[in-house]
Amino acid sequence: MADEISTLLKERLGIRRRAGLKGQLMLARTLLPSHVLKAARGVADAARLGAHPKLMKQVDLAQTRADFDLAVRHLREVDPRQRRIGILLGMVTGLLFNLVILALAIVLLLPLMPF
Repeated sequence: MADEISTLLKERLGIRRRAGLKGQLMLARTLLPSHVLKAARGVADAARLGAHPKLMKQVDLAQTRADFDLAVRHLREVDPRQRRIGILLGMVTGLLFNLVILALAIVLLLPLMPF
């Protein structure tokens, strides 16, 4: 379960980290909605507890499965290409806005300059 979420984080969001799912989720906290992040953390905690036979009794398998389904459903809907286009458009829009402000400042202040 945790491996599949980790793989989807690498493929869909471009988060590559060797520290496992917990480390990836630390980097993804601004990229994921809070309910998806909470669900993925629940799966990571369950995977950590599942490594020990006695601690496995503390894991709620139904809740872990629901958390896993929620996280995977959200991550499969993320389109890496659209995400990159959105980031690029945001940068270009900001740059163009700044250039328009600069052009306006030059046009408005140029007549006030003594030559």
